[in-house]
Amino acid sequence: MSKSLLRRPSAALVLSSVALFLALGGGAYAAASSDTKQDKKIANSAAKAYFNHHIAGASVSRANFAKTAASATNATNATNATTATTASSAPIAKVTYVTNPVSVSPSGVAVLVTANCPAGTTVIGGGGQVSDETSTFVNDTFPNGKTGWSVDYVNDGAAAVNSTTTAICAPAAATAP
Repeated sequence: MSKSLLRRPSAALVLSSVALFLALGGGAYAAASSDTKQDKKIANSAAKAYFNHHIAGASVSRANFAKTAASATNATNATNATTATTASSAPIAKVTYVTNPVSVSPSGVAVLVTANCPAGTTVIGGGGQVSDETSTFVNDTFPNGKTGWSVDYVNDGAAAVNSTTTAICAPAAATAP
């Protein structure tokens, strides 16, 4: 009447247990079964340096940082930025603002106004403003190619309103990207 409460494990349970055992112990076994003394020395020093998810004190020595700093020669010299030695001599420091003030007549129709960049410069931004926002508004604002900034103004009022379109221009690159 009494049957054993312990059953034989199924094949799936056995295979999954073996796979789990190999997955958990496989990496440690591979590191411990290294063929050369040099490999074992490297594995042991790495294990000592990274203990309990923290870097150990021996690996954070002034000598180790000095070795790293000596090999980072390009950390202080940007080899590809030879023309921009300081922020004031960088081409972006030569940004210019070009404005185009226009009086917008009351018509209810969009009026396109463009501010153009000087020769040798490219537009990098812009915008527009009006002197009376109760009757006039900016309908759209966008770059006009690479040379200017355009704004659509609409005046629904009874009188003309002053508007100003501004283009932000920077020196053009020698070659197009």
